[in-house]
Amino acid sequence: MSIRFNEKALTQAAAVLLRREGGKMNYMKLLKLLYIADRKSLIEANKQISGDRLVAMDNGPLLSRAYDLLKEGKTQGAQGFWCEHIATKRYEAVLKTDPGNGALSEADERRLNEVYNQLGGMDERELVSWTHNPENVPEWRDPHGSVFDINTRDIFYISFNAQEASRRERDLFQQTILEQTVQT
Repeated sequence: MSIRFNEKALTQAAAVLLRREGGKMNYMKLLKLLYIADRKSLIEANKQISGDRLVAMDNGPLLSRAYDLLKEGKTQGAQGFWCEHIATKRYEAVLKTDPGNGALSEADERRLNEVYNQLGGMDERELVSWTHNPENVPEWRDPHGSVFDINTRDIFYISFNAQEASRRERDLFQQTILEQTVQT
């Protein structure tokens, strides 16, 4: 199932977290916190904040497009909503300008702040270890130098009984189809 990626929501979510650290954060730490917030939103609200592709990499799970945008942010003259507001300098993501919060719900912002309150005191190495722990992120499997998708279905079936997981998967699919129909 393909959930629609929302660069504006992703940028605004990153800004919420970056503001919590004075406008800059190690990019690996940011990637981990964004993944955890999207995962939390899937479990609590049956939707992602960003709609980004969930992937497993050697350093744990992350959001694929967020990773790409952080790499692009190192490029002189990079364009797009993310690059207008967030730059990558060495190993840090830096908030350049406020992207606003119109693409985020109050619940999205609450979840982002809850994730930061719980895990924001960790550095990037501690977060990598935390996301490798199957008690915290059981859907992550070591890709051994490769990259593979983490399916929302896996998160549902790990987090809920089979009947509830199936219902959530069906509801997410129907919502995704509805959103794609409305936007076309």
